[in-house]
Parts: sequence; structure tokens; C-alpha cells
Amino acid sequence: MAMLLYLHQDHFDRKISTFIDPFLGQGGSLIAGFEYGSARIVGIEINSGNLITAKSNLEKYLIQNGNEFELSGDQDSAEYKIARGDGTVTKVDVFRGNSVQIARQVVQELGLSDMDVVSDIPWGCHKCLTFAERRITRTDDMASFYKNVEEALREIGSDRITLAQNSNAQIQLLEAKRITTSKLYDIVMYSLN
Repeated sequence: MAMLLYLHQDHFDRKISTFIDPFLGQGGSLIAGFEYGSARIVGIEINSGNLITAKSNLEKYLIQNGNEFELSGDQDSAEYKIARGDGTVTKVDVFRGNSVQIARQVVQELGLSDMDVVSDIPWGCHKCLTFAERRITRTDDMASFYKNVEEALREIGSDRITLAQNSNAQIQLLEAKRITTSKLYDIVMYSLN
């Protein structure tokens, strides 16, 4: 995830102050964003178990590294205010829900008008959880999955998007750059316009 942040910074030629990961998973972007130095990080995760793990992973990381933090919220959302050694504070907000349904509301409620999107799209989780459980049996179902990803990105409204995604995924946004990392996995920078 840290590599995605630096590739995003290099491509869009700006430091990432605020970013949203609409497909949070187990929270790697929260830790990577804090290490990178972002002032504000927002994560949305549909799976309650993953959200619990993401919060736990962040808290363990902060405790192990001696970072003081304030925590408020409940099982479906949390706000962290994390003290940095230089006297600044990083704010992390996490929410449980479907990004397609809640992303725009989250962005508006938090007053985020100029943020970036950086995410490791859960193509691997999608494949494991859906094909393995026999909930998805056709490859066109993956197209449907990525259509939902595209819809969530449009709801967020950022013009600076970097995704790690399945190489076969078709997302109908303006593709600015593609880095092929393996037969299955690409890093792609998108814009809405």
C-alpha cells in the first residue's frame, strides 16, 4: 500500500494530504497513510469483520510505535486523532458500509472537498470469497463487481485516483497511466474527467 501512495504522489505531482480508501479491507492503507505523513485518512469497509481487524491493526501499530491517540465512535464508525512526534495530528476516520451507498455522504459529512483516492481493490478477496463460496460462477460477475467499484469512485468525486486492481478489470474512467506488476495485478491511475 505504501508503494501506491508514492506512485500516486509521483503521477499527480502532489503530496497526499487527505485520501480515502473506499475498499479498506484489513486497514493496510491506514498504517501506510500514517507512515507516509497524510494529515487525514478515511476508510470505508463493507465487511464488519474486516473493519474490526482494520481498527485492531491500526491500534496495535500505534501502541507498538508509541503513538498516543484518542479514539471515539462505535462498532460501525470510529475517529482516531493520532499525535505525531512533530506536534501535528493525523485524523483517521473509518466507516462500515457499502461505498456505493455511503461514500458521497461520508465525503460531505466530513467536509472533504479536495481529496485523493488510493486503494488496493479487493480483487483477490473478491475472487476468494465469491468463487470459492460458489456465489460467483461466471467471469461476467467480476465485471459487475468492478462496475460497483466504478460507481463508488464516481460517488466520491475525486479526480485523482490510484488503484491496485485485477489486470482484466474494466473501469470506465479516464485512464491516465497503467503499471503492470504481474499477470493478474495492475496499478492504474484514473481521473473522472
